[in-house]
Amino acid sequence: MGFDTWTISEGEEFSGGIWCLWNKDVWDVQVLRIHKQLIHCKVSWNKQEPWFLTAIYGSPNPTIRRDLWYMLEKIANLTIGPWCIGSNFNAIKSAQDSGGSSNLSSDTNKFIDCMCNCGMMEVEISGSPFTWQRGHIKRRLDRVLSSFKWAQLFQAAGVKHLSKLKSDHLPILIDFQHTIQDNSNKPFRLLAPWLLHDDYSNLVNDAWNPNDSLTDNINSFNNRAKAWNRETFENIFRKKSCIIARLEGINKSLSFQSNPFLEKLQKELCMEYENIVVQE
Repeated sequence: MGFDTWTISEGEEFSGGIWCLWNKDVWDVQVLRIHKQLIHCKVSWNKQEPWFLTAIYGSPNPTIRRDLWYMLEKIANLTIGPWCIGSNFNAIKSAQDSGGSSNLSSDTNKFIDCMCNCGMMEVEISGSPFTWQRGHIKRRLDRVLSSFKWAQLFQAAGVKHLSKLKSDHLPILIDFQHTIQDNSNKPFRLLAPWLLHDDYSNLVNDAWNPNDSLTDNINSFNNRAKAWNRETFENIFRKKSCIIARLEGINKSLSFQSNPFLEKLQKELCMEYENIVVQE
């Protein structure tokens, strides 16, 4: 998957399990605690101020999940500095987290009390309001919470609920900073997927003149390849962005009511998305 370092809390049979993966030349990660329902780490990058991250997988069993609330409060008493916790809590905080379709349990109160005792606040989200769906039942079981110090350290951070593909959970992404990329001085790079495109051989033949020098041919190819990538090949990336946007819209619509047409379209778009990802 492209990571050179990791730590794992093993699952039991077909449930549970947490993977934390990172590249050690970018991230400085110190694993402080591993448990069946959490991995607690101290992290930093680019020599910035270190902060704490707790990756969560709450047990589906409310009785076992009590251990999670207890451990989080215990960690809170020992943690000084910015702190962020998140992923699958397997618990809801309000009736809105289930679309108002279920009664709240005593575990909801334990969840809320734990977050208050830990001094945690919601990180702003974008995307579908629910993160889990099975049939017509929808819940917001996944979330990211942070301390006030973490929110101050990463003021531009937000959480994106991405499109559901293989899992019955949506992937959630912590987006630390929205930046505008400047590609004006971007160096030339040959993309390996170009070689899979039917028109690539024509590009090389048109750009290469055996009567010119090697340097002239390379410059000719570079210039033609940039234009070809922009006009011919790069449309797969635009198409991918379009499919993701359509899937997000469908997910939002299906969050509130079922629609056989949209459900069929969702499956077709997911298949098209996977074909594009292979090329990417």
